[in-house]
Amino acid sequence: MAELSKSDAEQAMIARVFAPLTAGLPGALGLTDDAAILSAPSGRQLVLTMDTLVQGVHFLFDGSVQQASDAAYKALAVNVSDLVAKAADPLAYMLSLTLPAVGSTDWLEGLAEGFRQGQSDWSIHLAGGDTVRGTSGLALTVTAIGSVPQETAVLRRNARPGDRLIVTGTIGDAWAGLHVCQSSEAFAHLSRTDADFLKNRYQRPRPKLGIVEALRTYASAAMDISDGLILDLERMCRASGVGACLRAPQVPLSAPIQQLVNNQKVSLTDALSGGDDYEILAAVPPDALGAFAEAARHAGVSIAEVGEIIATLGVSVVGDDGNSLSITRKGWDHLG
Repeated sequence: MAELSKSDAEQAMIARVFAPLTAGLPGALGLTDDAAILSAPSGRQLVLTMDTLVQGVHFLFDGSVQQASDAAYKALAVNVSDLVAKAADPLAYMLSLTLPAVGSTDWLEGLAEGFRQGQSDWSIHLAGGDTVRGTSGLALTVTAIGSVPQETAVLRRNARPGDRLIVTGTIGDAWAGLHVCQSSEAFAHLSRTDADFLKNRYQRPRPKLGIVEALRTYASAAMDISDGLILDLERMCRASGVGACLRAPQVPLSAPIQQLVNNQKVSLTDALSGGDDYEILAAVPPDALGAFAEAARHAGVSIAEVGEIIATLGVSVVGDDGNSLSITRKGWDHLG
């Protein structure tokens, strides 16, 4: 049998591992051409977003099938989360895969399985992409494409004074999950159940796709919480030309995080600035708050009111006594 050329080997890998992920998206052409051909659904606008996840920065990777699967699931999740924040319905995604400089690629089936699971969870399909061999570790760049009815995308720049601040889910779990994965001493006393819960929140974030219609109908502004609640709230306020008061005691925490805070293993501000939550932060007018809450409840998405938008620029974080908390770290900044 003739030896496969590097080009032939890459094409065989694409056909075996990634082409099956295009099923259900005819415009992907089975990854047999240089580009996909997609049509915007009638009466809708396209929403595009892109994130790169790098080994050792955004995910842990030891060459195992399971960690490859987790990395793929997370790479897709963080992009779908951006679509959710714009109130967009997922449509398709592109993948740029940078393979590690050395080593086998036996884990590629795990990577494909992670993407397959994400596709099933969020009704999105692979449209195409690229594969290269890098000079260091594994990196995944995903460009996600969604759609919204004309002029209904929810932007981060439209928050207005008086709007109530809403977050979905619980905050700080993924940050703690990373520390659990790294065997940080402060987390050593957690039960196996709590530790696994936190690790899963870090490794496999779950975009709140069910909140899309409520955001589209009632929210003034929204964004996903990727780099820490405090830092991302500052970004929303800066884009909108407003300020905010964040009431720290009202921020929803999971039972394991609340236990860590109560035992003084971590601080509340650690959770508020940790990042990787991929929950949704929304600004909702007070007269729409009841309807928004009902829509979220009907969609099975938990929400909490955590503060309000104010006219004075800047973000203040207040504690139980109403006094501002001292914040030394607001969130994750790749250039900080």
